Amino acid sequence: MKNYIKSVNFLTSKTAFSVLIILFIVMETVFAVLMNRLEAECGTSLIPDMKIGLTSEQLSSLFEAYKTDGTIAYGIIRSVDFLFPAVYAIMLSVILNFIYRIKYSEPVNYRWILLTPLFGAIFDYTENITLIILNFSHNLINNYSAIILAVFTSLKFILLGLSIFLAVTGAISNFKGSDSAFLTMNPFRRNKKD
Repeated sequence: MKNYIKSVNFLTSKTAFSVLIILFIVMETVFAVLMNRLEAECGTSLIPDMKIGLTSEQLSSLFEAYKTDGTIAYGIIRSVDFLFPAVYAIMLSVILNFIYRIKYSEPVNYRWILLTPLFGAIFDYTENITLIILNFSHNLINNYSAIILAVFTSLKFILLGLSIFLAVTGAISNFKGSDSAFLTMNPFRRNKKD
């Protein structure tokens, strides 16, 4: 955890953050192109990790469509999606670090906030691994695997949404000059900047 926070502090420099932003934009562009290609090849741009609560039948039909028509596009999407969680987790952690270090001098005061995007990325990786297993082993697709996938997808979206919410509330609290609502009751808070 300490190494992650040290890395986030290092990446908060303007140059490193600019590289992260450029990498994020490039990956989003690649995703858009691949989604268009997938839609052209399969007739659908839906990928299982972008929708919560797919049934086992829906998963099976999507994987069958990918297998017959969109193997290359879906394979590239899966490959890019193994890099993307690391990029967005680090980028969100750097943004949160930048926002919260303005008010609080020690990362110990807000380290759990910096780890929120990392845990979101961990659930994204878990979801990706589950999708790869299900894609290659269609006999494993059942109601239980659909529920497990929905849980991983939900946790990913909840933690990423929480990360964005923490960034917005932290920026507002910095703008207003008050404490963040999430750090007011923090028993570990110390070394507050005035």
